[in-house]
Amino acid sequence: MRPILAAALCLALPAHAATPDPDETAPVLQAAADAIAGGYAAFSDAADAFEDKSVALCDSPSETALSDARDAFAEAVDAWSRIELVKFGPVLSDNAADRIFFYPDRRGIGLRQVQAALASEDVTVTDEGSLAGKSVALQGLGTAEYLLHGTDAETLATAAGAFRCDFTRAVAGAVATQAQTLETAWTDPDGIAGRFADPAPEHRDFRSQDESLRALLGVFTNGVELLRDQRIKPFVEAEDPAEPRLAAWWRSGLTARAIAENAEGLRTLFEESGMNRLNAETYGILWDEIAFELGNLTSILARARDPETDPETLQGDAAAAYVISRSLRNTFAGRMAPALGQTAAFSVLDGD
Repeated sequence: MRPILAAALCLALPAHAATPDPDETAPVLQAAADAIAGGYAAFSDAADAFEDKSVALCDSPSETALSDARDAFAEAVDAWSRIELVKFGPVLSDNAADRIFFYPDRRGIGLRQVQAALASEDVTVTDEGSLAGKSVALQGLGTAEYLLHGTDAETLATAAGAFRCDFTRAVAGAVATQAQTLETAWTDPDGIAGRFADPAPEHRDFRSQDESLRALLGVFTNGVELLRDQRIKPFVEAEDPAEPRLAAWWRSGLTARAIAENAEGLRTLFEESGMNRLNAETYGILWDEIAFELGNLTSILARARDPETDPETLQGDAAAAYVISRSLRNTFAGRMAPALGQTAAFSVLDGD
């Protein structure tokens, strides 16, 4: 039966996928650039709000102010998670992605540095300018999470937490600065968005539509792989599904919420870019399949983010999401890429 099935699949697909028509590709690239720029703008707004709430907490510490700062932090994590899987462009310059969120931190470098700074009350970490010159593991949302939710975080609501609060404020400022830099880079008419949407031979990065399409394809191929292996896998492999401490954002309880936003970011980019218009006459069924699977993945993860979800259901949802994300990765690399006349994007995780 297998040879028959293989033959049927070969007949169902063209032997050589055509590169999409340039006139059809141009609006898709522009829409993708707009969607990405919108994601960074939303993150910048959320980062600014987090900085404002951090300043307010330090000025007038209280339980209410601490709760407000934690809520603003959660919104910043949400916004970052929605755009986090875009791994090309300015976010790769000057370690911007790591400065925003240093993960995975397999050797606990960031945690040790944060704890050492707290223990010694190193005043240089309370100034955004000097903090920017320190280790990237010390200046992003991961550090903010520990300061707001780690050991002794409750002191932030009192005068006793003044140093810790100044540290938090500096970190929030550093994150807001990085977010603004990324937003500006993507909204600058002469910046990356223009080169990506309207590639030309004289550009240093996007010299053709093929190069722009490969970068966009890489967001999906590598993004869903990162989601599967770095975010969902710890839940699947954890002996105690209620407390997988290898997972991102476990201290703040935002793990499932951030994963859901990661998936939603991919779904939104696929939808808003209008990629389903490319070679639609031949590959319309494939685009429908991808849209369905992305919707299925986001639905499962949206349920998993509910704090009332019991551990057994959470484990089952994580396993299902892992299977779907693996299938999507194969679809993006093995079917979507050829459908766009491309080869699969290089994996940022393992080189496959």
